[in-house]
Amino acid sequence: MKAPSRLAITAAVVALLGVGYWLIRPGAKNAAPSPAQAAGPSDSTELRRARHDLSGLAKAFSAVAARTIGLVMVSGQVVDRSSGFAIPGAEVVFSGPAGESTVPCDSEGRYSVEIEPGFYRSYARAEGFVAVAPAAAERLPGPVSAAQVALPQEGLAPLAGLFRDQVGVNLTLSAASVLRGQVVDVEGRAISGAIVAGKGQGMLRVISGSDVSESDGSGRYELVLPSGSIEMEARHDDYAGLASGGGVYLQPGEEREGHTLIMSAGCIIEGWVVDAEGQRIDEGAFELQVAGDRYTPIGEIEAGRVRYASPGAGSVVLRAWPWQHPPSSSKEFRCSEGDHYRDERFVVPDASPALSGYVEDDDGQPVAFAFVDLFSLEPGGATQQERADASGAFAFFELPPGPYQVSVYVAGRGTAMEILDVPSSGVPIRLGGTGTLIGSVKGVELGSMTMTYRCAFRLDEAESARHDAISMPMQELLVPLDRGRFQVDDLPACPLQGSVSIGPLFESFSVEIERRKESLLRVGE
Repeated sequence: MKAPSRLAITAAVVALLGVGYWLIRPGAKNAAPSPAQAAGPSDSTELRRARHDLSGLAKAFSAVAARTIGLVMVSGQVVDRSSGFAIPGAEVVFSGPAGESTVPCDSEGRYSVEIEPGFYRSYARAEGFVAVAPAAAERLPGPVSAAQVALPQEGLAPLAGLFRDQVGVNLTLSAASVLRGQVVDVEGRAISGAIVAGKGQGMLRVISGSDVSESDGSGRYELVLPSGSIEMEARHDDYAGLASGGGVYLQPGEEREGHTLIMSAGCIIEGWVVDAEGQRIDEGAFELQVAGDRYTPIGEIEAGRVRYASPGAGSVVLRAWPWQHPPSSSKEFRCSEGDHYRDERFVVPDASPALSGYVEDDDGQPVAFAFVDLFSLEPGGATQQERADASGAFAFFELPPGPYQVSVYVAGRGTAMEILDVPSSGVPIRLGGTGTLIGSVKGVELGSMTMTYRCAFRLDEAESARHDAISMPMQELLVPLDRGRFQVDDLPACPLQGSVSIGPLFESFSVEIERRKESLLRVGE
């Protein structure tokens, strides 16, 4: 059925107004006069009420006529994360595939906006406040980089699926604190161009990016941070890291001046990752030996380059392990204060994979750049992670023979968990697709709840040694409530475990999400 045009809606409103006025106008023949009308020319209470009701009806129809067909109306309130009090004058941001929509809040922190249906990262901005979220789980953790300076971290904001009109999509802000100071070396000399960052308790990041800055020509920096305990970090090409000033506590609204960060020269090791023919290999992990034959990632291979920095002295062993390759041979370095190795080569040998395959979705289409996690089911095996290439193909190297668990998670595409024998080649890993969760929250009509979840299941209860969870970071969604009901689409089809919270209500849940079906969850019952 074709949707009515705005012209048609407007015409209906005009016609209704005309009929309504004819019915209630003074002296109309079919309107029974009230005693007040008989007594004099002034309007009766009933007549004034009728006119008021008609006026309200006209406004309602005008609002409908003004709506853009195909958009959804979203409204809610911005409140203080700690107190729950409204924050007047805030601005709300909805960031989606089509771009960014912003809307100001009124004096009670309320807002209303029309947007295209879809998934959005939503957060708020206001003077004296910051929007915060837990730092993203990093596959290859590394130090802060210059690319992060004042860069908004919208990917950390809560994800909300907005496919219908929603009331009560509420957002929180935290009281901001300002930290200013100077970056210097151990001799007290100013260091310009240092990348300075602060993370809140629980590894909280500021979504606006104000928690990362660069020191100026006199070593000065400024950060806008959440209050509480802050862990400081600094990076510079000529220095290894912080020797002092790494921790600070900030009161809500505090403006702290003169916090000095002291960087030491330490030991810096830089170089290139190349194959057996000397060709550069661009991406993957740079690893540090921690004990025996155990290594841990300490950074990424970026355009073929690697870097390691340590403020202390001693011996370190490093290697590179690019995606889709075996690891390089290890190299040992003896470090002391002021050492700087500048052009090291980490050579990756040629080798055949012990396990290879490809990742596809539930329709059989290849999934590019999916992360594949592997866990040995027998003593002496290996634990590794790999990344598929643009065609969905993956390969693992240097695996002892035996059974292994392989798991994959791709947002919006689903999960997979398989038990495979090594050696094997050409193994297909098919994702399980997604489903929908519908439900209700007892005692709550409107608002928005926070939902966190992950997949957790066993393929075979007899395999007590295996992991029971997909290797996926805990996911967080902002779920609007409409008359106590909710719907969440595109959840991975798997046994889902997590929690929901709204105000003082906090409840854990476990529910089976089925592929392309609806599953039910009742909260508070």
